[in-house]
Amino acid sequence: MRHFSRWLCGLLLTCGLGIGCRGGSTELPVVITEIRPGAAPRGSTVTFEATVAGGTPPYTYSWTFTAVGSADSTSSATPHVLITGDVGTETVELTVSDSRSGSDTDSVSFEITNDTVSAVTPSEAGLPLSEATFVATVSGAPDSLEWEFGLGADPSTFNGFSPTVTLTNPGTYVGTVTPTYAAHEGATFSFEYVVTNPVPPQWQETLLGPADFEDGWVNLIEHNDRLVAIYVLEGDLMVSSSRVSEPADVADWDTHVLGPGYIPAQHCVVSIAGRLAVAYLTNRDSLGSRLRLAVSQTESPRSSQDWETYNLPPLFFSSPKSGLALAKINESRLILAFSPTPWWELGGMRVAISETALPAAAGEWTNVHEVSNIGVSLAWPNLLVRDQDILLSTKRFFSSEVIPNGAFCLILQSTQQIPESITDWEAISGLHNTITHSEPRAHDLGLLGDKPWIALGASSSLSNPHSFGLLFSTLVVPQEITGDDWIMHFPFGTEIAPNYPVLIGDAAGRPAVVLPNFADQNLWIMRSTQIDPTNEAAWVTVQILDYGATSAASGVCSAVSHHDRITIAIVTDDGLKIVQADGPF
Repeated sequence: MRHFSRWLCGLLLTCGLGIGCRGGSTELPVVITEIRPGAAPRGSTVTFEATVAGGTPPYTYSWTFTAVGSADSTSSATPHVLITGDVGTETVELTVSDSRSGSDTDSVSFEITNDTVSAVTPSEAGLPLSEATFVATVSGAPDSLEWEFGLGADPSTFNGFSPTVTLTNPGTYVGTVTPTYAAHEGATFSFEYVVTNPVPPQWQETLLGPADFEDGWVNLIEHNDRLVAIYVLEGDLMVSSSRVSEPADVADWDTHVLGPGYIPAQHCVVSIAGRLAVAYLTNRDSLGSRLRLAVSQTESPRSSQDWETYNLPPLFFSSPKSGLALAKINESRLILAFSPTPWWELGGMRVAISETALPAAAGEWTNVHEVSNIGVSLAWPNLLVRDQDILLSTKRFFSSEVIPNGAFCLILQSTQQIPESITDWEAISGLHNTITHSEPRAHDLGLLGDKPWIALGASSSLSNPHSFGLLFSTLVVPQEITGDDWIMHFPFGTEIAPNYPVLIGDAAGRPAVVLPNFADQNLWIMRSTQIDPTNEAAWVTVQILDYGATSAASGVCSAVSHHDRITIAIVTDDGLKIVQADGPF
């Protein structure tokens, strides 16, 4: 208002005196009518400009930003100024001169502010291992936002406007977000976000087979987006395949006989190159028990005619009391682990590697060798094929003359991607006198990232049930179970004594263990609520069903994570059941 009044008085005075009026026009003095902007956040870069009237162009400018910031030019009509002054009110001054040496000087109060964050979403971020994108409501225009999420997200820090992070463990976390500029940081805003636990699923049961299990094993795998269960019933090796990717009842399954199977022996199955390969024992020929291989000739076998089966050579003799393990190497070969002697007799462990993905005859298995010459009994193997090596875990038994009831869980590592002899294997870890097993029971071997972990089954003796244990390697190639190479804990004491634990990842990728509990004949699932499962408090346990104890095979089970749901095949007193979760667990 001051400028317009001064400009108007000048106009009246000049024209009234007849000074400078030519041809009905008047030459007016130069006047600054406005300087803008009047406010900006500290750390931002602002373009100043002024509205100038009167005088004789061109104009020259002289700006003063002493306590406000630094300008790229103080003589420009539109200087760019980095605001570096303290938050509060400062003064911007401008002098404008015209070509006839007329000039005007004016100043404006300039408010230096801080950009502020008023809210962050979402507050309920999601499930562990899911992704969440955070968005902040910000006043102003900071250059960026600096985020800190604490322990609830990975990465835990981020520089940007809309970070997408992977959530870690369930809980309520406090994060911060700070507007940042070239020269300073704005006010820090704190916010809470919640990583939620999934709601425990409901479990659906489908009875596949009758209650005629005398003894045996069951394997469940994913194959070509379907589920396939292999088991022994009345001495025959059976195959049950789902017709759909998510079977809901028995009508969604086809069942056929693959061939004769040796009842108490373990069998193994893998999906490779779009087909199925099954290793199993039979005792229905003149040579007694023989190790056989069956390879499906179609992607979805529906009868025994869809399989090619053959006996492996005598060198492949496997004891029905020592277990088998079958795995695939890069979709191009099969590897089979077996023991030629029962677990209570001294003897080694052998592996055989096929020359092709789908070996059609015994002659395609030329690579057969021992993996250890330690002079003790090795039995119940597990195979785990990694990119550059193979891990083989096995129960290691001494004779009673050496160590009564002595048992190791021994891990061997191949030094070659395709081992060819005993010299290509090294014993890297052994467990003893930590979990005592009065009788041999199964264990399972899995990977967390690139590091192995083990579930050790408990004793089968009801009068002396031993603790179930979990071991987590801290190294890609762990050494002896001493020091910091392994972390071990016992989740249950003697409350749950599983004979045949099964390791699995749940829908979120967290580790889980399926536990048929010999102590009460109930099927349990134990899952970790955290990405790091080495803390005993990270585990929760849910009871699913009572499988009974009438059959000696009751409680034998296998499990997979299929279509984001845990699916279990288990032998019960009623028969073989498929138990499926209706959602993530």
